[in-house]
Amino acid sequence: VTGNRVHGNVPGTFVSGVQAYSMNLPLPTANLFANNWVYDLHASTTVYGFGTVNGSGDRYLFNSVSLTGTIVPNAGTAACFASTSYDSLNEIRDNVFHVDGTSPAAAKFYARRVAYPSATGMHAVQDHNDLFVRAGGLATGYAGFYDGDRITLADWQAAAGVDSNSVSGDPLFVSPTDLHVSTAGSVTSVLANAGSPDLSVLADLDGDARSATAPDIGADEFTTYGLSVSAVHGTVTKVPDLPQYNPGVAVFLTATPDSGYRFTGWAGDAGGT
Repeated sequence: VTGNRVHGNVPGTFVSGVQAYSMNLPLPTANLFANNWVYDLHASTTVYGFGTVNGSGDRYLFNSVSLTGTIVPNAGTAACFASTSYDSLNEIRDNVFHVDGTSPAAAKFYARRVAYPSATGMHAVQDHNDLFVRAGGLATGYAGFYDGDRITLADWQAAAGVDSNSVSGDPLFVSPTDLHVSTAGSVTSVLANAGSPDLSVLADLDGDARSATAPDIGADEFTTYGLSVSAVHGTVTKVPDLPQYNPGVAVFLTATPDSGYRFTGWAGDAGGT
């Protein structure tokens, strides 16, 4: 299941953008879900971007899930990825789980939700994801649910024992219905170069080649640049000092010589990757 854009309102109590259900346990299902956009989902009580029931060896890689607006109008639940039964051997990696929504009732919003951890355990691999939740109105946001509500990414990591290399930040999508990452302005998305490569997904949703060493998290591979500087007998500072820069961002360099030395000029070539 690759390269899809799943969205829309459902006039009912429950919606799951992508629902994976298996009756064949303990036989492996080994499905690949990659480079999908899931967005603009709404229902009266329960909204899941991805929902899994059973499954063994399924791989969820480089998907972008974004739940925005009035996600549920009642005191219900919304989650970008919800596991509701035995699926502990699945792999969940390099995905964006983004919630930036509201509810007029006491709803709960999650990036990840594992309904029965005591029975299922955690997934075989879950890492290099972005778990970001911003809740408005009377709703409350959580990084995850695992034997209880986990407010922050650190709380989720400690409880579930996964996502040690994951991040929590606004992915900076172009819009609620366009999940390309914006590279306009000086703020660089936390998704940049934060993923882990996989030979099963060599290109993104648009067919753009992924980095073989440090791909971007989510369904969109976008362009940023790194800048490294070095000095002998002194230091060089960068303003702003960032691991990656958006195209067109100006970076100011200041050379400070050590005591007994003086700055004579710049040498070498400017380059970026």
